[in-house]
Amino acid sequence: MKKPSLKGRNPDKLPVRIYLVLCILFLLFLTYIGIAERPLSRATRQYARESALRDITRTQVKDDDAPAGRYDIYRFTLGTLGSEDLCLAFYTVHADVQVLLSGNVIYSYEASQDNVFGKTPGNSWHMIHLLSSDSGQSVEVRIFPVYRHLPKTRVLFTVGDRADIITREVMSSMPIIVLSMLLFFLSLALLLITFLPVFTGSREDQGRLRSLSVFCLLLGLWQLSDLRMNSLIFSSLNIFIGYLTLSCLILMPFVLISFIRSTIRRHTKAYRTAEYIFLLFAGLILVLQLLGIRDFRECLPVLHALIAAAIAVTVCFSFQDLQRSKNTPRLLVTILSFSAIVASTATDLFRFYQVDTDVHPFFTLLTMLFYLVFCYADYFLRLRRDAVYDKTTGLYNKNYCREKVGSSGAAAPGTVFYMFDLNGLKSVNDERGHEAGDLLIRSFADALREAAKNLPGSFSGRFGGDEFILIFDSAQAGKEAEAQFLADLAAITEKKKEVLGFPIQYAYGKSSAEEFPGEPLEVLMRKADTAMYLAKKEWYSQPGHNRRRRQEDREQSERI
Repeated sequence: MKKPSLKGRNPDKLPVRIYLVLCILFLLFLTYIGIAERPLSRATRQYARESALRDITRTQVKDDDAPAGRYDIYRFTLGTLGSEDLCLAFYTVHADVQVLLSGNVIYSYEASQDNVFGKTPGNSWHMIHLLSSDSGQSVEVRIFPVYRHLPKTRVLFTVGDRADIITREVMSSMPIIVLSMLLFFLSLALLLITFLPVFTGSREDQGRLRSLSVFCLLLGLWQLSDLRMNSLIFSSLNIFIGYLTLSCLILMPFVLISFIRSTIRRHTKAYRTAEYIFLLFAGLILVLQLLGIRDFRECLPVLHALIAAAIAVTVCFSFQDLQRSKNTPRLLVTILSFSAIVASTATDLFRFYQVDTDVHPFFTLLTMLFYLVFCYADYFLRLRRDAVYDKTTGLYNKNYCREKVGSSGAAAPGTVFYMFDLNGLKSVNDERGHEAGDLLIRSFADALREAAKNLPGSFSGRFGGDEFILIFDSAQAGKEAEAQFLADLAAITEKKKEVLGFPIQYAYGKSSAEEFPGEPLEVLMRKADTAMYLAKKEWYSQPGHNRRRRQEDREQSERI
């Protein structure tokens, strides 16, 4: 029995397919969390403008019954409260909360017992209503972290009007909101652009930019979902928002590594291995979450460590490649960009672990936004260049030449049209290989470009495989410029013969508006093409130039 053929399958698509499956699983998980799970909040006070808190003391209590084996107690005394409605406000990260006023519990916040997955109640703002009669009373706030290894999180207490607190929080978050939304919507728009057929970039460039767009999309969504103001606006979705934030963070590394792999274009096996590692990690922590063994948040330090290791290896690879690569400018820009992103990420991670978990990754977002704009500007510039210029020669390409020749109206009175065709290209390809043939084409294009420098306003392009055109205004260039151009072209191609090891031979035909007044460029091209064909026929009629005759002579000598 024959084994099934693997022909036509692309093994590079396997990680992408696994990643898409994981994205769907995370989306289903988040859908359930958003629909079914809610934190449980109890408040026994009615809504009671300005008061000052007395000195706050903090005490850490060890308690084996607490989720993290400990909890913090904050104690302070309320000042004189006015007659208007006020509230005590503070923000917590992954923690249960109890608030006691003069020993009586007036507020509690915790994960509901009905929640199926996870133990976190999410990140939340707590608004406890105060009454004017609460003036001078002692307040005790108990905060129970649900994770044992949670980095530093400062708890700041405020007493004030609810609307004022919300306005202040929104205004303080506005810079990061604007930056995150810019990154999110720009990456979303550019991701959609790469799928439009009008932008016909290479598949490699499109795949690379899609990976970058998805990464920036997740980065922007991650930060938007991690804003403190979310729990003020969507208080019943705190658990969902918390898991959305962590899901974006878990799904980011794969597309980042894919982008780096396609950008560096070296060490493919190492980066492919890293992709599978992050896929395995994402799938594993999703399983651990669903089974109730470990929450997403508890696996975050491991994820940070893996990302740091991957970035460190990437930087080492990049500097190693920079020393070996001849295409240093492009690689240098890539390395400098990666270095700026690495420095920004390292700064934000330091602030996260050593200062406060609530700090925003401002530097990472800013550098990624600049890099995203740079990559897409470079992409569109190359699309424009590829639409106009020939990749092999750097001259105008066939499509652009056709647009130029096909323009309506009679050619200007002084227009001169030259048509060139390389002689013996087939022989070079057969005897020396196609690389030598491409080198011959590039060398003639360089010679044509250099010789045409003294023809002001000239237009030179590659019209076909080994066909080239040159259009210029003889009235503007002068009478002697045309003869000088032909002499320069012959001299330059003769010099290049020494470098190539074989001659550059070509035929050309000429026509002009002076010979055919009132005719468009398309007619001048046909006339020049006819003249070029006659010159080419004459060249091949000379002894030693007929490729078929040389082949017959060679076969006859071998038989003898």
